[in-house]
Formats: sequence, structure tokens, C-alpha cells
Amino acid sequence: MENTEYKDWDKTLFYLVDNGCIDDARKIAYTYIKQYQADETFVILFILFQISDAENSAGEYNIFSSPACGTTEALIKHYTQIKFCLRRYEYDMPEEALEEAFGYFIENKVSVNALYRISQFACVDTAYVYKRLAQAFRSKGMDAQADVFENL
Repeated sequence: MENTEYKDWDKTLFYLVDNGCIDDARKIAYTYIKQYQADETFVILFILFQISDAENSAGEYNIFSSPACGTTEALIKHYTQIKFCLRRYEYDMPEEALEEAFGYFIENKVSVNALYRISQFACVDTAYVYKRLAQAFRSKGMDAQADVFENL
């Protein structure tokens, strides 16, 4: 892969991800991130590859395997949904909204790594979000996850 301007990156990345060629798509994203850092979709995919790498290293469920992700479009929607669920914690939404957000995390097997990394981009007061996530995990008896957020 040459380090020249990459034309039609979106079509190529979408095709690769949609067809399960995650490693090839990852290589393109990592190679061209500086060139396309102003493109929101490219950056979201780059972040998702970073999350996937961290999950793989930690032996966690991979974001690309989530029930919410079958296509690139679904992946981006999933990222956006996680972002908005995290903001519910930051903005002290009503308990029903928080339960719905937590339910989304559980149903879609959103990892601690994904919550951590996406919150870094989506939230202003990450310390508060981590505190709220720790409380949510602890209240569900998920102490290992709660411990992670309490120690950030």
C-alpha cells in the first residue's frame, strides 16, 4: 500500500468491513488517519479499530462481533448509540433513561474498553461518567467492570 492520496477510501473501507475483511480495513485506516482526520466517518472507523485492538489484547468480546454490527453503517450507528448512552450518564438523565442505556450496553456486549474509549471522545466530564458507570455496574453485581471505572 503506497502512502499517496487514497481515493474512494470510504467505498473501499465500507466494502472491506461489510465483507469481514477487518484486518485489511484496519491497515487502511491506520495508514491514512493523518490524511483524513477531518472526516468524521473515517475517524469513527479509526476509533472502532483502536477499540477492537484493545479488546483483542484484553481477550474481550470484539466490537465488530456485536449483535448491533453487521455493516459499516450499522457499526457507525452502534458507535453513535454508545456515545449518546454515555451522555445520558453525564447529563444525569432520569433513571429510566439510564437503565435503557445500560441495557443497550449489556444487550450489545459493549466492552469496558469501548465505553472508556468512546467516552474520551463523547463526554466532557469523563471522571463523572466513570463514577456513574462504576455505580451502574456495581448495582448490577458486575464488580470487575465497576472496579475498572473506579480506578480510572
